[in-house]
Amino acid sequence: MPSLESETVKDDLKQLYQIKATTSLLQQTQIGKVVNHVKKNPNVTDDIIKLSRKIIYNWKQDIEEENKTSSHDSVSKDSVNNAKATKPESKAKPEPPKRTSVTDGIRLVSTGNKARAGCANMLYKALALYEGSTSQIENEVYKLFQSVDSKYKTKIMSLYLNLKDKSNPQLREKIINDDISASEFCQMSPTEMASEQKQEELKIKI
Repeated sequence: MPSLESETVKDDLKQLYQIKATTSLLQQTQIGKVVNHVKKNPNVTDDIIKLSRKIIYNWKQDIEEENKTSSHDSVSKDSVNNAKATKPESKAKPEPPKRTSVTDGIRLVSTGNKARAGCANMLYKALALYEGSTSQIENEVYKLFQSVDSKYKTKIMSLYLNLKDKSNPQLREKIINDDISASEFCQMSPTEMASEQKQEELKIKI
């Protein structure tokens, strides 16, 4: 029978498998190094190793796609600039900028650690609310592990993915309304954070 820790790692990896990686995300969280470490760990099960390999492969594909898109956008921008002399500018409505602590003019509580700062900013993007909640959540996770190690980064990523889950807006609302405290939130398992519908589906499977 697999250990509880193995099942927890597997649950976290399943959530990581769902995200689309970007250069910024990987640099801020260093989560790629964590998954790579899990893949090379001799004490994990074969299915965890296989899942880790799939994640790394998918993320490499995501980064390659991002680089191609960036290169294409650069060429397209040059073409647009060259066409401006003969074609009037479009008055299309610009998309609103994505909210971050920088665009909102919020200064998050400084911990003096770049990795922790990156994780706190990522949580802010998911919540887009006052800095107190974001910093409290990050601080509670740090208190759990007392280090910016692989467990800390995996937990932060798990919280981030659940907060960003469009099918589970109730979780974010409970955090914003203080129905769930930062401490309680950080102690929750992936199953506890799941939407009511997802929890019912899991009960049926069990």
